[in-house]
Amino acid sequence: MISRRQPSVATAVSARKRNDEQLAAQEGPARLLRSARLALGLTQKDVGFSIGCTGATVSTWERGECVPPVRRLMQLVSVLNLTTEQLLESLCQSTPKAP
Repeated sequence: MISRRQPSVATAVSARKRNDEQLAAQEGPARLLRSARLALGLTQKDVGFSIGCTGATVSTWERGECVPPVRRLMQLVSVLNLTTEQLLESLCQSTPKAP
């Protein structure tokens, strides 16, 4: 019989800390969306439900894999109590600068 070890609590905490550090290093809408959501105590599923998509979709935005469509951006501004200015500035930060 092969036994599988469960990850220790310390391992899980360490992985979470690394993930948070990576997120803190990100610029742009991914970081803004996650921090605004967490400040309100919402889950990704809560946000997704509020704007008509899934929590998995919100997760892809927060990981910076893609940017939400414009119509979703405007919904996110409302749900996450952001201003359009904050959101536009975050989008500009994630856009590569011209040479």
